[in-house]
Amino acid sequence: MTLELDIKLTRDGDMIILTVSGELDDYNAPKLNDTFTDVIDNQQVFKLIVNLEDTTYVDSVGLGTIAIAAKKVARSNGALNIVCTKPQVVKLLDASGMVSMIKRNIGLFEDVEQAKASMQ
Repeated sequence: MTLELDIKLTRDGDMIILTVSGELDDYNAPKLNDTFTDVIDNQQVFKLIVNLEDTTYVDSVGLGTIAIAAKKVARSNGALNIVCTKPQVVKLLDASGMVSMIKRNIGLFEDVEQAKASMQ
């Protein structure tokens, strides 16, 4: 089991796909936040896909980091989509109240291709 957080960035046209592996928790969330700051603020990319399929654990701090990034891209008329089929993460999204936010600022998809197609 991987305790560290690994974030792989892939550019696809005007989008960036962040593939997150390992544990996305309060200890590792600052690394994801720094990545979002670089991508959104420095690179000015406002279409993001966060692929959580390779995460081993996600907590509310990790989801909060994603929610903050979603608000940032929404202010620039961008979009942030989450790719996740893990029941425990989807349940956490529901319990956190992010599901209601998903309808406005965040999309939840089962695979990267669906997430990309929604931003075309």
